[in-house]
Amino acid sequence: MTTNPDAAQNDMWFGATSDVYLDPETMEVVRWEMTDFTSSVAPGAMKQKSVEDFDYDDSIVVDPPD
Repeated sequence: MTTNPDAAQNDMWFGATSDVYLDPETMEVVRWEMTDFTSSVAPGAMKQKSVEDFDYDDSIVVDPPD
């Protein structure tokens, strides 16, 4: 996945490979792993890994806008 080049930022773009894991019952994201980071200013893909684990708090409610 990559972003579109941004004309306001000299056509810079960014990308990464993402693996997204969903809870099969709720279909909510439970884990998001990204690697192979790349950009228009980097010579090649970077092998760092970013991992985000999601924990939902059911006591928080966000009402949709009117």
